[in-house]
Amino acid sequence: MSVVASRRVVACLLCFACIGLASCGTPVAERTGATETSSIGAVADEAPSTGGSPMLVTFDGPPSPQPGSLHVALVVERRVAIPAPLTIAIRVPAGVTLVSPASQLSLPQNSAAATDRVELVLNATSIPETDLVVTIDAQGDAMGVHGVYAYRFGRPEPVGSTPQLAAESLVIGGHDLGRPVVVAPQ
Repeated sequence: MSVVASRRVVACLLCFACIGLASCGTPVAERTGATETSSIGAVADEAPSTGGSPMLVTFDGPPSPQPGSLHVALVVERRVAIPAPLTIAIRVPAGVTLVSPASQLSLPQNSAAATDRVELVLNATSIPETDLVVTIDAQGDAMGVHGVYAYRFGRPEPVGSTPQLAAESLVIGGHDLGRPVVVAPQ
């Protein structure tokens, strides 16, 4: 089955604290081998991007998946050196079986920006109404990374509500602060 590239950028919830790392001057250790070798491979080493989060996680998979065997790629782009291995936990919804890799795996630490691709092979009896959830964690002496990402099986992202603005601008002391957001009493 051919995998159609359907890159979906998932909201990245990261906590990346590098207290002391920038000032200590100690070089990051060399990249080590992966603990799960069957379906993990480095795609490329790239120069760090400017700004944004230190890690971007996307899924490549069919835009309209059908029941049966599904191939979805988890793409982990580490935009900076992360001096600790990444622990990945994969949780599948009811009606879906993770054929490979194992539900717990690890990516080695990196000494430069890198992109890793983890091929997920799934068997779905039906397309689920809930998400496949991937949790990524790393913990070092002076840093930590945590992110939770969802593959939605072709369902659209939920749309957040748009706050209602007041009709009139708020003016205080002659300064126009713009239209405030209306907050309903609770």
